[in-house]
Amino acid sequence: MHDQNSQSPAKVNNELDVGTDFSRFYLLRNPLGAQGYASPWLVLFKTFVDPFLVVAVLYGLGVYFDISLHGPFIELAVVAFLTSALALDGLNVLLPGTGKRMRGIDGMLLNWGIAVVVILGFGMLTGLLDLFPERFIYSWLILVPLVLLMVHSALAVFLVGRADAQQKFRKAVIVGANKCGQMLANKIRENPQIKMEFLGYFDDRTLDRLPESELEYVKGRLSDLPAFIKEQGVQQVYISLPMTSQPRIMNLLEELQDCTASIYFLPDLLVFDLIQARIDHVNGVPVISICESPFVGSNAIVKRISDIVLSLLILALIWPVLLTVALMVKFTSPGPILFKQNRYGEDGESIRVYKFRS
Repeated sequence: MHDQNSQSPAKVNNELDVGTDFSRFYLLRNPLGAQGYASPWLVLFKTFVDPFLVVAVLYGLGVYFDISLHGPFIELAVVAFLTSALALDGLNVLLPGTGKRMRGIDGMLLNWGIAVVVILGFGMLTGLLDLFPERFIYSWLILVPLVLLMVHSALAVFLVGRADAQQKFRKAVIVGANKCGQMLANKIRENPQIKMEFLGYFDDRTLDRLPESELEYVKGRLSDLPAFIKEQGVQQVYISLPMTSQPRIMNLLEELQDCTASIYFLPDLLVFDLIQARIDHVNGVPVISICESPFVGSNAIVKRISDIVLSLLILALIWPVLLTVALMVKFTSPGPILFKQNRYGEDGESIRVYKFRS
């Protein structure tokens, strides 16, 4: 008999807590996850509709207040779209099947509040807001979260809710009752909106070496899996074996090659610090990033815009403090006010950093 993991149940449960913490962080970055397959309309909504709603409300109020929809108005619309696209990314309000009817509203208000601060700061710094009536600006800032809430509610009831009600639960099993497998099983059981039914584990370890809390879900050994898939109509198999078990994984895949279930590999990557982890590919070859520069693709553009906007806003607020510090440095000691130092930035390029001399 091959061993998957020689850890005791207590140690496994302790590590499961760590894995769960990681999963919570990852779900904040990708809150839909498998629900993207269960509710494709929600994915479309998440990606495109929110920033367009923000701009649509802006245009509607522009027409109502008889404001010219050219020049400065276009600038404000662009700033609003980019800021809301960043702030409202991954927003989920009133998800069907969660049992939490108010879920996500506090996050929506918080994210929109952040967007408001950035938009107002940019507008005041550039003088853009001075070109519009205050009633127009305040009406827009107040009306946007109400419109978002109504549209999210309509989506949950009429689109996602009805589609979910008609969709059957997909039966899933997990090969390996280790920390990663337990984490995935818990997520399936806790989130009915992803439309998955967890049937149990398959593990070659003896019962005394398995987590006590999961014993009732153990359905058999790996050799019992093919027959179980055919008998129960299993649609998804998640392999949660450590990377050192490659021979067993290959043997299992060979035994399952005639079944119609979808097979996924759940790599044991929680041993690494995966704050920046994501799945990518190089010309079709899948890779998993352990540590990656955040300045990739559209993130680079959004990051650059936010850097400029936020830095100008902060400088506009703290310039009296900076001026005071500069004068104190100048009159209290000889030498230049600023200290120059070379640092390394993106792609290892040398950049010059300026600091007050101490």
